Amino acid sequence: FPAWHHLDVKKYFNSIYYYPYLDIISGRGCPFRCTFCQWPQVMHGRRYRFRSAQNTVDELEYDFEHYPIKEVFFEDDTFTANRKRARQICYEILKRGLDITWSCNSRCDVLDLELLKLMKRAGCRMLLIGPESGSQKILDNVRKNLKIETIREFVKLAKKAGLQLHACYVIGLPGETKETIELTIRFAKELDTDTIQVAGAMPQVGTEFYEWAKRHGYLKIVSWDEYVQNGEQVPVIDYPHLSREEINNAVDRMYKEYYFRPKVIMRLLINTYSISDFYRKVKGALNLIEYFLRSRLKHMSK
Repeated sequence: FPAWHHLDVKKYFNSIYYYPYLDIISGRGCPFRCTFCQWPQVMHGRRYRFRSAQNTVDELEYDFEHYPIKEVFFEDDTFTANRKRARQICYEILKRGLDITWSCNSRCDVLDLELLKLMKRAGCRMLLIGPESGSQKILDNVRKNLKIETIREFVKLAKKAGLQLHACYVIGLPGETKETIELTIRFAKELDTDTIQVAGAMPQVGTEFYEWAKRHGYLKIVSWDEYVQNGEQVPVIDYPHLSREEINNAVDRMYKEYYFRPKVIMRLLINTYSISDFYRKVKGALNLIEYFLRSRLKHMSK
């Protein structure tokens, strides 16, 4: 198993996971063909390979016994890509009587309430999902192979199963306009997941999205340094009708409109289960405020 004893796990923080946490990889590969995603195109391929349920749970059990962690996150590209195996892992956890907390990546098409409830019983706390956009046209453009109505139904089922949801959105994918940005902001508020993550579209080298953007002259960068500012990815794509600055502003606005709602703030406060959970949320809020301050200073300097 990974030699985590060489690291101080308490030095690593991510506001969406219980602190401290560890990652686990039980499988690699994603069979889906989203044009913007680097994981199957560049990193792990589309063939899904996975470890046995027993070996995976052996590592889970070992990690919780030997390290001061409160959660494990499955870094598998799509944990639910093979639902039979997802069930096997859950049954193995339950068979051993493990009282653990874990989260994972999932597509928004797992319309299987029985499986979602089983995952919850086995200790799953949260699913990281990728609605990406509130525009069906954009989802089709990037070959997401997902319908808006399916996303709605999945979110309802996941909430019914008692699972928390962290939804990821991308602003600036092919076909994006000022109108579709508004659709996405409204869609995110409608789904009302526990937390969200918003990013400007990043044409990563090796992806179909990168080749498409390069072919159409939408990449206006002269240096790889432009991909990152202050340790964060920033939009690098410029459309004739939508500039990179407008995309970046839309990302900021979506964060503000989503999180600065009274019911979201109250929900985050009410659903706090321990001192460490409170610390996690406070630190996450401070990180978000710092992000807004940096963004504001950047605009003022122009």
